Amino acid sequence: MKIIEKHEKLLYWYIFFTVFPRVVILLNLSFFIFPFLLLSFKEKYKYYFKYIGILQFAAFFFGLSAMICTLDLLLRPDVDSTMFMTSLRVIPNYIYWCIIILFLVSHREHLDFSLITMAIFHGITVLVIYHLILQPFLGINKLPIFKTSNPNAFAFLLICFNVIGTYYTYKKKGL
Repeated sequence: MKIIEKHEKLLYWYIFFTVFPRVVILLNLSFFIFPFLLLSFKEKYKYYFKYIGILQFAAFFFGLSAMICTLDLLLRPDVDSTMFMTSLRVIPNYIYWCIIILFLVSHREHLDFSLITMAIFHGITVLVIYHLILQPFLGINKLPIFKTSNPNAFAFLLICFNVIGTYYTYKKKGL
């Protein structure tokens, strides 16, 4: 049996809570795991990010474009302040996504994709149980650390991750 290293455990839990984003302590739990994931990969491989190619430039320019568009709203006289403030609130998300892309692309040769697909499968499984059983029948979403799962968010997560979860089932169980 393979020994799972610290950076792989963190990667597993990061992916799991990204797919099952219902545990919230102000923010999704995966957000709090991410800095430790970065540090563990730095400790293991001696870098956070390294240049791989054009995809990293695309991620960087995505974040830069989001900031420029938001600042552009401030300079336009026909835009009210609420629209600017709404746009300003999503900038941290865009920056976070850019950092995730830069990190994952930088470490793509170090990522264990069987571990990632397993974490996605487990996250989808728990998400389905949470949405269809725990939330409606046991009311677990009433606890302060659990976020309510609405049908649109549930469908979005299934669309994003179900194919990978199905692939894991096919590879591991032959179903």
